[in-house]
Amino acid sequence: MKEFLKIKSMENRFLQKIWLRGVYFKYHRRVLSFRNPKTFTEKMQWAKVYGNLEDLATYVDKYEVRRYVSDTIGEQYLIPSFGVYNNAEDIDFDLLPASFVIKAVHSAGQNLIITNKKKIDYDEIRKKINQWLNSSYYKSTGEKNYKHIIPRVVIEEYIKEETGGLKDYKFYCFKGKPSFIQVISNREHNQTIDYFDLKWNDLNIRSKMYLNSKKAISKPSNLEEMVKVAELLSAKFSFVRVDLYNVRNKIYFGELTFTPANGLRPYESLKHDIWIGSFIEKEDLRSFILK
Repeated sequence: MKEFLKIKSMENRFLQKIWLRGVYFKYHRRVLSFRNPKTFTEKMQWAKVYGNLEDLATYVDKYEVRRYVSDTIGEQYLIPSFGVYNNAEDIDFDLLPASFVIKAVHSAGQNLIITNKKKIDYDEIRKKINQWLNSSYYKSTGEKNYKHIIPRVVIEEYIKEETGGLKDYKFYCFKGKPSFIQVISNREHNQTIDYFDLKWNDLNIRSKMYLNSKKAISKPSNLEEMVKVAELLSAKFSFVRVDLYNVRNKIYFGELTFTPANGLRPYESLKHDIWIGSFIEKEDLRSFILK
């Protein structure tokens, strides 16, 4: 019943604003303003009501976006793919390498990292995949950018850094220009989030939900190339977060995100939320695709 009411509210602008105000207050303990949004998180909620998020499915779909990436910067930046599947029963694990990654193309966070397929239960994996395929991220979060994506999974090569694990470099881009970088480390355990400018100066931004890294994060030797890749991929959008990986100085594309953390992640300081929001005007988010 709760999910039904949520979806009904997403189809009615007045009800949607009421719903989002309640969710926003839960995360931020302050009233959301649609009339005069100042912070980044407020402007993201405004975009969810007034923006053309439904037009972004091709870029949000983790498989379909590969064509855009290949056409824009070249297929050498794509993580090698072993196939895309509408049904878990169609996956032949015998044909896959010893390690791989399974990703749901129609959601966020639905991933399985398989480091040794001999140690997994194929039936359990298929059961998990079918749960994903029968789920709707749009119905769970109300993010219309996921509404028209066909539920599928893509299987990709498992990539990791020499030290193990994988840092996620997330470039926040406004009107086709990267502005700052969010770095996520230790996803497997004790995840940390740090923020840097394009010269790799620490911005000292803190999330309420995650700690900053206790260890200094080294500047990638090919940072300029990463910035250029993010700039090319973001050129046609008023706002997008371009996610990249960097493995042994080779850059890989991760995904494009238009509503990071559903536009709700609280920052420890309100001034940081306002600062990020200053990069974009609300009206620029009415159409995410630049004319």
